[in-house]
Amino acid sequence: MKLVDKWDTREILKENLSYCGGRVLDLGCGDGKYKEIILTKASEYIGLDAYKHENVDVVADAAQLPFEAASFETIVCLRLGSFLIMPILMIIIVFPVRL
Repeated sequence: MKLVDKWDTREILKENLSYCGGRVLDLGCGDGKYKEIILTKASEYIGLDAYKHENVDVVADAAQLPFEAASFETIVCLRLGSFLIMPILMIIIVFPVRL
């Protein structure tokens, strides 16, 4: 994983796109501003957020994901971690929906 010198989420995502592939869940996608970048490598993009925005496909609580186990090849979570009281719980909750 490569990090860039400044905190620019878009640049960090572009530098690490080689890790994206297949069906991608953008967890906490907000308005889906990274959808276009993700779709350059993903076969399918699913944006999940707690609130309905233009590019949100699923409105749900990230702590109660409405997906079967092994539903996604990649899970992207670019900004949600800063909203969590215990970020480690996100890993425990999200892990089963990844292949």
